[in-house]
Amino acid sequence: MPSQPLSLNIVGCGKLGQTLGYLWQKNQVFHIQNICNTHIESARQACVFIGTGRACEQEALQTADVWLIATPDEQIAQTCTDIVHANRINAGNIVFHCSGALTSAELTTAQQAGAYTASLHPIMSFSETEQAPRGFQGTFCGYEGDSPALKVLTPSFTRIGAQCFPVSAEHKVLYHTAAVFASNYLTALLEQSLRTYEKAGIPRHTATKILRPIMTQTLSTALEQGTHQALTGPIQRGDVETVAKQVEACQQWDPSAADLYSILGHLTVSLAKKRKDLDPSLLTEISARLNSKTTG
Repeated sequence: MPSQPLSLNIVGCGKLGQTLGYLWQKNQVFHIQNICNTHIESARQACVFIGTGRACEQEALQTADVWLIATPDEQIAQTCTDIVHANRINAGNIVFHCSGALTSAELTTAQQAGAYTASLHPIMSFSETEQAPRGFQGTFCGYEGDSPALKVLTPSFTRIGAQCFPVSAEHKVLYHTAAVFASNYLTALLEQSLRTYEKAGIPRHTATKILRPIMTQTLSTALEQGTHQALTGPIQRGDVETVAKQVEACQQWDPSAADLYSILGHLTVSLAKKRKDLDPSLLTEISARLNSKTTG
């Protein structure tokens, strides 16, 4: 990193942009210059949260050493192009985004203007702006892009507590999908469990209390010992009849729940096979019951 902080503009300064801006300002990593949002009042509020910066509209942006385009994914490429066409991005500048699914190729117009481009994706939830800066320490960040850009950006993330690692641009979508499974779909799975408890007559507030210890312990064991070692339940025991009854109960209540049970059941069968402590014929029978979605 240079002895004097490089200037940084943030375009699309929502929860992620505000969190990073706050931490960079606090640790004197960048000189936060312009904050640009669709609405000027939103930009002003972002400046207040970060503790510095000049709120402005896009046409009033000044040039800067480094540009973070933190707009929604579908707007990144066009926003970058607009700024390039306004002659605000110069050769040697660094332009990056923090999308998990998109690569630095979204910033091609900046690259054509002589800038270095990259993407750095923090794997964390930014749902609570006030809490995010306190929870950023230790966050893993996947990066890819031009070497000159990464030589500046990876230290800038490390200095605010990130753990940076390279990702393949070719497989960026799958990289992001993994996080969706682990975070978004885990939340959806919790909701499905709560709905099922409610159907069984258990109030949601009670069901939440029931699920907290079992989900916490299961996740902890799976992460520490491996997924197949953490596996419990009817499939791991080879309990064909219980699986069949649960499939039928779901089918009668909500066919979509039966579909989900079946899909996850097949994945669980694959995990159970890795343990090698169960009769393979039982797992084959369970797979057949999962496919039929009926006991009869």
